[in-house]
Amino acid sequence: MIQIKCSDTGNTASLTELIAFQGESKKRSEQDVRDLGQSLLEDGLLQPFSVWRNSEGVLKILDGHGRKAALEYLALENPDILDQLFPVILIEADTEEEAIKACLQMMSTCGKINKAGVVKFAAPVIGYKAPIVMKSTAKAVKVKTKTESKPNKVIIGVEVDKDKVSQLISILKDVEGVNVIV
Repeated sequence: MIQIKCSDTGNTASLTELIAFQGESKKRSEQDVRDLGQSLLEDGLLQPFSVWRNSEGVLKILDGHGRKAALEYLALENPDILDQLFPVILIEADTEEEAIKACLQMMSTCGKINKAGVVKFAAPVIGYKAPIVMKSTAKAVKVKTKTESKPNKVIIGVEVDKDKVSQLISILKDVEGVNVIV
């Protein structure tokens, strides 16, 4: 079973009651789904599904398609997850068109992910492997290490694109115990 770590909304649904609504609007790789599944196992469900109940009473997912896919992936090994009740937030929409607008608003990205900002924000949580952190740190820099004569100190050489140097320095200068030498 997945631990629920969000407030009780008063409404719940099982995965089998939740029907995808956004079609092919968003792409997720199998690795994305596995990573999110691992995060759900380790950290629990942190956000309810946002759903619209259509005129036939069917619950259509407006926000949470990735969570549903990850939970279905986990259910391959633990089928009880399919029957677990998850919190849902009911979004009011009188028509499918209104529901589409709500879905588009929820999945829109009004800005780009700042990978350096994500890395800096996540720095206090050493080793945390949420999908956004893993994507932000992957391929960011190549690091070489060299042990120096000072105990508990290591000098590292970092290969980074010229246009990313100032970002990297601004991140590292705030880390206690790190001395940036340029």
